[in-house]
Amino acid sequence: MTLIVEGSSMFNSDRPIKHLSEDELNRQNFAMSIGEAILKSQTKDSLVIGLLGKWGSGKTSLVNMIVEHIVNISTSFEFEEQPIVIYFNPWNFSGQNQLISQFFNKLSSTLERPDYSKDLKKAGHLLKTISKIAKPFTFVPTLSAAASACSEVANSVAEATESAGELYENDLDGIKKDISDILENQNMKMVIVIDDIDRLNNMEIRQIFQLVKTLADFPNSIYLLTFDKKVVTDALKKEQQGHEEEYLEKIVQVPLDIPLISKIEVEILLEGRLKKLIEDIPENKFDRVYWGNIYQSGFKYFFENIRDVTRYINVLNFNYELVKDEVNLVDLIAISAVQVFIPEVYQKIRDNKEIFTLTSTKKGMVNLEEYQQVCNDIINSVNEKNQKFLHNYLKILFPGISTIYENVSYDRSFERSWRINRNICSEDVFDVYFKFSLPNGEISQREIESIIEYSNDTKKIFNKLLELIEYGKILSFLDRFPDHANMIKKENIGSIVSCILDVGDLFPDDESVFYGTPMKTHLLTNSLIKRCSTQDERFTILKDSIQDSTLSLYTLVWEVDFQDELHGKYHYEKESEQNLTVKQDLIVSSVQLDKLERLVCDKIKDWAEKGNLESHKKIVPILQIWKQWGADKTEIDSVINEIIKHDSYLINFIFNCVSPRHSWSVNDYVPKTTWDISFEAIEEFIDLSLVESRLKEMNTLDKLKNVTDKEEIAIKRFLDNVDQYKLQPKSYKVQKVNLIKSQ
Repeated sequence: MTLIVEGSSMFNSDRPIKHLSEDELNRQNFAMSIGEAILKSQTKDSLVIGLLGKWGSGKTSLVNMIVEHIVNISTSFEFEEQPIVIYFNPWNFSGQNQLISQFFNKLSSTLERPDYSKDLKKAGHLLKTISKIAKPFTFVPTLSAAASACSEVANSVAEATESAGELYENDLDGIKKDISDILENQNMKMVIVIDDIDRLNNMEIRQIFQLVKTLADFPNSIYLLTFDKKVVTDALKKEQQGHEEEYLEKIVQVPLDIPLISKIEVEILLEGRLKKLIEDIPENKFDRVYWGNIYQSGFKYFFENIRDVTRYINVLNFNYELVKDEVNLVDLIAISAVQVFIPEVYQKIRDNKEIFTLTSTKKGMVNLEEYQQVCNDIINSVNEKNQKFLHNYLKILFPGISTIYENVSYDRSFERSWRINRNICSEDVFDVYFKFSLPNGEISQREIESIIEYSNDTKKIFNKLLELIEYGKILSFLDRFPDHANMIKKENIGSIVSCILDVGDLFPDDESVFYGTPMKTHLLTNSLIKRCSTQDERFTILKDSIQDSTLSLYTLVWEVDFQDELHGKYHYEKESEQNLTVKQDLIVSSVQLDKLERLVCDKIKDWAEKGNLESHKKIVPILQIWKQWGADKTEIDSVINEIIKHDSYLINFIFNCVSPRHSWSVNDYVPKTTWDISFEAIEEFIDLSLVESRLKEMNTLDKLKNVTDKEEIAIKRFLDNVDQYKLQPKSYKVQKVNLIKSQ
């Protein structure tokens, strides 16, 4: 594919980014989806896409990313199917009365490339003829037989041809038709980028849109225009006399206004267009009763003419391509109507997420009167026609509104259902409907479905988990996948649990105050294992997972220790008889739990013998549990001796003995985090004086300069407080913590 760039003029004064990799505003998914939509377009007609925004909003950056993605994808196409991307920056020719002729020159020089077909070269030559004809004019409202009769035009035609015999018997419309006939039979699309339109003067802006509308609306051409809508409509006022917006919408097909038709015809047209969108959607992903409620409650009242339908469907199609796997289609259809027809409401919904995702569990923590006033203001901000149905429409789309106006409650089962169904009213999904991309670190629905689809292939699941870790999505996976545990076939549960436990030590620490990564890992594996009805089946899954694990140790230790806690073993307090977990509800029996402990002990020994245990990032809790399970003292001492010898091992050990403490003051919205150090955990394995002397020695030898910030905090906590602890260990304020549960 050929990428034609207009020199370096594609970069304007505000230095737009050039590559997808430079995107810092989370726009690349949006750009890539537009690029893919352009490539997937099946229409032969000329298509015009407008990227609208004020100066400095990043239009050129977005264009650069779109084009880069088109180039990247198209390299795998056959040559004759690769789109031709042409940059034309009219700003280069502003004030020189050359816009029209230079535009056709650009197209001509592109299509006359040596490696293109004879037909394309012929079209390029004809385009050069048009450029010569257009050259004398500063504004070309139309080119017709009458215009070609002008002697000045005739002279221009003669200049553009090699001989008088090359003059066409027909007029310029005939030349254009010949070009159209050639291009219509090509598999190549022309993607024509016209940037910085809003930098031109009013006459030149009118020239550009007349060019796109009448002179160069060739088959297989897709225009990508960037401009500030207000600047352009102001420029069109003189010629369009109050109809500049309608004129613009006829040219730019996303969105596009169409003439009025009857209400019934509008509804029939709308239904037909929507059917095309949903015809391939599985029944279980399109709730027709819910759709009927949305449609009758207000959706149908948005549409008054074909223009409304076309404009809406264009926007919906683009929205759908951006997030089709991540949202509920009914909700996307509903909120896209708000976006198109009452954009001010769409923006206010977006800006009041806490109101529109309100749940019964949060109802008692908010000011309902204040929330109700915001909702009333939003509804009252629209015209009388929309006010009649908007309140009920939003109540169906956002059930939390009912809890504001009425004594209605939705329990946690509703919240879970909204999240699973990707409804807009779910706090976890809401933003996707407005940003048209997933937040950084969020796993996509498509990725979840791929894990479900390949759950019988251990290798694919294993590699997918590693990929999620690499791209920072694994914590999102741990949060979301339990909702889908019941979709995994029973015979595949063991494979998934084994893969999760094997890579668990590679998971990043979760910064969540309430649930750390190990607990989230347990909740996920537990949701899968508990689908097996017998303890023998569950034991087999855990036993095989432990034996097969090669990458993780702490995850296995944590999981089995948690089962100890459920059984009330060791130092864990036994539940009262009234609250004691029913025996058959325990994952494994006590005998099976003893076997799991021995299996994990064997793993710990294996890691120690290979010299891998000392450097483990969770060394202290592993040693604590190993000791609890009856490890031989000489085995632990051997590991400790290696830790004392190596600076990095010792620093890691000290860091393992600090834990976060979260506190809130009356006016705090987020907790304050401080770090406490457990001297008891350290001296359980190493003499404090020995640790102190080693740290001071390292400090003297300047060996602590490369430690991380958190390691530095741990070392400072130790050195600042060790003397106080040694003098009065019983009165030392930092309480002993169970590190296996705090990390």
